[in-house]
Amino acid sequence: MQEKEQDGHWPWPVNGVLINQSAHAAKVWNDDVLYTTIAAQSRSSDSQDVDHVFEPASGRWCKIGINTVTLKADGYLENCPCFSLDAGRACIQF
Repeated sequence: MQEKEQDGHWPWPVNGVLINQSAHAAKVWNDDVLYTTIAAQSRSSDSQDVDHVFEPASGRWCKIGINTVTLKADGYLENCPCFSLDAGRACIQF
């Protein structure tokens, strides 16, 4: 595994990846850019850091971590490891 960069971020390939299978742009968040989108019917690039993805069907944010998550056509996420209360927040623990 690669060493953590000086700014505290892990470089790709440790970044999370979003596959957007929906007909709409997906809202994503990361520490550097804050809010941005991934175009409909596309995938985030290998160099793009995706930390959280918005699930439009439920209104929740998914904290991706190092995982690959898919936004399905119905607006729900597949393979979300955990949800958070908002973009940039830690996972909800029950």
